[in-house]
Amino acid sequence: MSNVGHHEFAPSSLVPRYYCACFKPGGSSEYADEGTRKHAILAKMLSLPAGCQTEEEGYKEETAAVREELDFCYDAVMESARAKKHVERYGNLPSRFVEQRLYLQDDNFNDILFGTLDVFLPPLDADDDQFVDLTDWKFGNELHDYRAQLFAYAICAMQRTGTQEARIRVVYGARKHVAQFIVSWAEASQLVFGIIRKCQDPGRSAIPNEYCTWCDGKLECPALTSLALKVAAEREDWDISTFHSSEITEPEEMAKALTLAKLLKKWIDAVEHHAKEMVLGGTDLPGFKAQKSGSKRTIPDIVAAFTECNLVGLDPALFVSGCSLSAAKLEAIFSEAEGLSKAKAKVRVEELVGNLIVHGKEGISLRAISQKV
Repeated sequence: MSNVGHHEFAPSSLVPRYYCACFKPGGSSEYADEGTRKHAILAKMLSLPAGCQTEEEGYKEETAAVREELDFCYDAVMESARAKKHVERYGNLPSRFVEQRLYLQDDNFNDILFGTLDVFLPPLDADDDQFVDLTDWKFGNELHDYRAQLFAYAICAMQRTGTQEARIRVVYGARKHVAQFIVSWAEASQLVFGIIRKCQDPGRSAIPNEYCTWCDGKLECPALTSLALKVAAEREDWDISTFHSSEITEPEEMAKALTLAKLLKKWIDAVEHHAKEMVLGGTDLPGFKAQKSGSKRTIPDIVAAFTECNLVGLDPALFVSGCSLSAAKLEAIFSEAEGLSKAKAKVRVEELVGNLIVHGKEGISLRAISQKV
């Protein structure tokens, strides 16, 4: 049994691998590190006696917006019937049930896969309902379908407890949304082992999809580095009549073209990112020169700046004219100052200064509709 690192088929990698068997898990990122910090705070909150979770030191240091996100994730766990039973018995959720590494093993006790689940609540005893209760927190803004990942955790947990059913919730903190589903051993293992078999197939090929930016092999991926015409030629469903955008009039054709454009943009962004890393590392790129761009200069302490400017006689009205305030920022201030929820703070701001709020020009974004797994 391994105790370090990530398994080749870590549950988190199965989501993109469902779409592309050539997916290569990548390293960390600023967003991943932020999620790790929030996970750590929630784990400590759950370890405290019920009702004392807001006393956790890391929680108290976060902004009002982040605390609201953490409260939502905490409540999503604690409101479950299984969690209430555990709290009734132990007073909290013991650490052995939080950030738990789960293993799936073959008959010879070799690891098939393993990964770390946020909250794993087994039956308390033989008289309790025989299912495992699983929760995983997600902190990105996208409502990705994480079923493949959670199904992997489910079969690990069911093997460990000898149960045949898992009740799962995926908690999207930033979006204040909870996805819940029930899965059997047969259903979960069929999906998980099906993905693993595809990944082990020597004849597998890369398939561009919405998770390409997560892949550590995107720069050398033939499905992304090929020109749009070549990519389209390899996929009948992407074969469009013209690549001149103004000439595309059919909705189906435009949808295909938009898919290609989004995939190629991801590749372009990745190339530019790694090109900058090479230049910063001392490599010269033929035909290009490095040119520094000015960094944004800000003064976060407005009160201190006002005090200093007032001392030299600057008209306060002129000082204020150089400041800007977003409605969202003012809502966060009221939420912090008056202990209001995000929704109530928004109403408060609308009541006070709604007539002063200037709305920018509205636009739209086009997002691909994810295929459910």
